[in-house]
Amino acid sequence: MFLNEKHYTIVKRIVLLGLFVSALTGCKDFHEDLKISLQQTLFEPYFEHIQRGDLRVAYDTFTSKRYKSYNTWEDYQQHHQKVRRDKGPILQFSLNTVRVSKSIFGAPDEIRVEVGCLFEGNYKKPLLFILSEDGQGGHLIDAAWNHSKYGIPDGYDGPW
Repeated sequence: MFLNEKHYTIVKRIVLLGLFVSALTGCKDFHEDLKISLQQTLFEPYFEHIQRGDLRVAYDTFTSKRYKSYNTWEDYQQHHQKVRRDKGPILQFSLNTVRVSKSIFGAPDEIRVEVGCLFEGNYKKPLLFILSEDGQGGHLIDAAWNHSKYGIPDGYDGPW
C-alpha cells in the first residue's frame, strides 16, 4: 500500500513530533540524573562541611583551581564567617535548576546550578554556581555568587 502525498505528510509530522518529544524527554532525564548526581557527590558534602564549620575542607576539596585563583582562602573564610555570624548557619539548601550549555567551539560544557539556601531566621539566599569537570568524572565549583535574578546584592554576595 502506497501513501498518497497527504498521508505521507501526516505520517512525517507524527514521526517528527515523536522524535521531538523523545529528545525532550531524554534531555529532561539527563538533567534530572545530573542534578541527582551533583546533589550527592558535590553539593551535599560541600554544604555539610560549611554547616559544620569545616571551611578549609570545603574550599580545598570542592573548588577548582580557577575558583581559587579568583577567591583566596582568606576571602572565602572571612565571607563564610561573616554570614554565619550575621545570619546563622545554613539550615538547608536545594538545587533548583541545572542547566548545561554545550559549546560548539570545542570548549568544555558549562554547567550552571541555581541553589537556594535557607538560614536561621528565615533568611533566604539564592546562589548561582558554575561547575567544571574535575578530570575524574566528577565536578568542582568554578564560580559561585549571589543570583541577581532572584535576589539583590546584600553584602553577602560571596565568595560562596
